[in-house]
Amino acid sequence: MKDFNLKHTWTIAKYHMLFSLRSGGGIVFLLMTLVSAMVIASIFILPVEAMVGAGGDLGLGNDPAITGNIIKEISGSSIVRGLVNWLIGGEGQGSYLLNEKPALLSCIMLALLMLLPFLVCFGAFNQTTSDIANKGLRFILLRTERVNIYLGRVMGTVLFSLTTVILIMVLLVLYIQFKLGIYEVGSLWIWSVQGGVAYFMLSLPFVALCAWISSSFESPFGSLLLCLLFTGLPAIFLKMLNRYLDADFSHKFWPTGWKFGMLNSDLTMVLLTGTVLFLFTVGFLMLGLRSFQKRDL
Repeated sequence: MKDFNLKHTWTIAKYHMLFSLRSGGGIVFLLMTLVSAMVIASIFILPVEAMVGAGGDLGLGNDPAITGNIIKEISGSSIVRGLVNWLIGGEGQGSYLLNEKPALLSCIMLALLMLLPFLVCFGAFNQTTSDIANKGLRFILLRTERVNIYLGRVMGTVLFSLTTVILIMVLLVLYIQFKLGIYEVGSLWIWSVQGGVAYFMLSLPFVALCAWISSSFESPFGSLLLCLLFTGLPAIFLKMLNRYLDADFSHKFWPTGWKFGMLNSDLTMVLLTGTVLFLFTVGFLMLGLRSFQKRDL
């Protein structure tokens, strides 16, 4: 890290982020993330819209407050709470997410957190792969060092992912707020901020993992395939190991095991999750940087 130059790194990150908006991979990532978010949101929102629209036929009036009370009753049922508790593996978290927080937004955020690691792969798989293949990095090496190139590409990808997350959360909250109007504005926006932070923190280790894989291969397709495999297979293996050991901790050895921790009601758990995800990120960054420093460009 002795050759690290913040100015060079920031310049590379800025232009990499702007280039991501023009590249095929960046556009695919943006579209896939937005489409996935809208599809998941529609699964939960369309029934609520139908409920609001049918209020007059049911003799309830077209009052969003009445619909909101109905949603609270549904989300407060033991079946729904039990399903959320099973999904996130935390007893009592179902009541917190469905009763104390805007339930509709909570369900959408949980579904997106499950997909997010795989979506990140489509935006982060080609951080250096193509340039290694066409020897384009040799021209940049005349002006700066490898560490600045590597960290700059990672930072640019993180900024692009952060922009996408902010866009998704703003669209979701505005739609729920103005179209449905069933939640208090303040609580809706505060909860969306925590959800955005959860998305951002979960994306960090997978951006770093994809950077490591990207710096090790010269085939963009091969890099994408390996990013997807290394994102999903360790999580599946550790889940199976949980059953074999009759334990509930093995999945914590991979970032996906912490995907719901940032939405926990316990502040200590939130801070622990953020710390663990950051340590995963640093570990993957160091491994990737070591690989990038040694390889032929």
